[in-house]
Amino acid sequence: MMHLTFSSSAPMLTITGTSLIALCWYICARAASASQQRIDRLRQVAIFLDRHADLLDEFLTAPEAPQELKDLLVAFSDAMAHKEIVLAVAESMARRTSLSTPFSPETMALLSALDDLRRQRSDLVDIFYHAVGTGVAAALLRWPESDRAIELAATRAIADPRRSIATATESARLGAGIRFGMPAHAPA
Repeated sequence: MMHLTFSSSAPMLTITGTSLIALCWYICARAASASQQRIDRLRQVAIFLDRHADLLDEFLTAPEAPQELKDLLVAFSDAMAHKEIVLAVAESMARRTSLSTPFSPETMALLSALDDLRRQRSDLVDIFYHAVGTGVAAALLRWPESDRAIELAATRAIADPRRSIATATESARLGAGIRFGMPAHAPA
């Protein structure tokens, strides 16, 4: 049996060859598990993005959908493609301590437009909320740095689905000037 001895002014530590192999196996297994979790998350991101694109197409081509809601969805989708914006939104979501935080006037106007749309085409309202939800979910899962906001976002969305409109509004505001993944000032 092989023994490795590490010493300094502290007491001696002896690791047998078997223990060293077990330690290496454990470290490699943890790394493999983390890699597999990341792969699983990215697969889920792809599923969410595919669904998000379908929902966007359905909402944006509906003549009854108000232009301000179409504009919000496009701006929101563009913003969710940028890591720094997603991280800022995730941080904002994590800082919120209350579900009773008042909505901004802009969010209230959009909620009113959704209420009006619900009277004509309630299916489009569902499509709108699902488009925002799949966009947020894909963005939060895409970057590991936003992990801490995922649980909070999910529970808050369940508690009050209207909060997703505030998130979309904030994301669109942070991404102002970004269109189709490119800054507005970038050359074509």
